[in-house]
Amino acid sequence: GVGEDRLDTILERGVIKFGYSGGFAPYNFKDPETGEFTGFETDIAHLIAEDLGVEAEFVTMSFQSLVPATDLNVDHPESIDVALNNHGRTPERAAEHDFTLPYLNSVFGVWVNAESDIETVEDLNGLIAAQSATGSTGDAAKEAGALDFFPVTTATDGRKMVEQGRADFHVMDYNATLWTLQNNPNDKLRVLDETLERPDPVGMAISAGNPKLLNA
Repeated sequence: GVGEDRLDTILERGVIKFGYSGGFAPYNFKDPETGEFTGFETDIAHLIAEDLGVEAEFVTMSFQSLVPATDLNVDHPESIDVALNNHGRTPERAAEHDFTLPYLNSVFGVWVNAESDIETVEDLNGLIAAQSATGSTGDAAKEAGALDFFPVTTATDGRKMVEQGRADFHVMDYNATLWTLQNNPNDKLRVLDETLERPDPVGMAISAGNPKLLNA
């Protein structure tokens, strides 16, 4: 009811709903063997659920939909309690949603075409990034001097555009970059030695005004 903290709803129904894209290794992705979700963020979700004595449920959607989905009416099929998908606590996001304590720092790798002569972060100035222009990867690309954005919704598409030469570079979480590099040895791509860093720590986002849930 009115004035109820989202934590009360969660404990009442015995389920906490986490939203993520479900295809972001090594954080949240399906184990090809079992078909079950796995990864670092999946582990975090299960630990939180266990701590609260409830079940963890995973709702997958596009990265862009995740933070707004914490504000949906609890009966909405895409309603989630927690957005858990490598969200940097940007000033824009923090103005409208509450963030938990961080579990990661924002460090990004830069993907370029294997044939390209880009060697350093400085070389990115004036080039085109395959990226959503909003969010911390977009901010990192802007800071590196991206002149324009080729808009993509997934990291896979971002890398594909660079591979096809439709964009010059793609910025991606560094741990995910290392995992992807290891698991996609045939891509015509390489990663710069230098990384990009952002001041936005990575945390989970929840709908504002739920202090008990935030604390939990």
